[in-house]
Amino acid sequence: MGLQGCNADKSFDEAEEATRVFHQRIVQKDYKAMYGDRTESTKKTLSERDFVNLMELIARDAGSCSSSVLQSKNALVTPNGTMIQLVYRRQCEKRNLIEQLDWYIAGGKCLLNEYHVTPLSPH
Repeated sequence: MGLQGCNADKSFDEAEEATRVFHQRIVQKDYKAMYGDRTESTKKTLSERDFVNLMELIARDAGSCSSSVLQSKNALVTPNGTMIQLVYRRQCEKRNLIEQLDWYIAGGKCLLNEYHVTPLSPH
């Protein structure tokens, strides 16, 4: 039981760092690199072109974003890897967002498995 807790703590740190990079790439509009950091299974469900279009739509709708605050985090540790779910409230120019990032960590890699965004009421 203690070993799983340690793995989850390390995985939380890895997922939070991956989220920091994800947010930097949003600012840089480097959506193709963001797509490259997704799991293979999610690449099969959403093409790079559709992902880029989705991210551009979110950017237009929300405007530039500044800070994000972690609202919750959950972990599922399995023999094949660790799933980490992070939920952030993100401060943006036109409207704030609730972001849910689901990371898959295995083999020394932290890959985005799912990204859900909920726009809040416009300012």
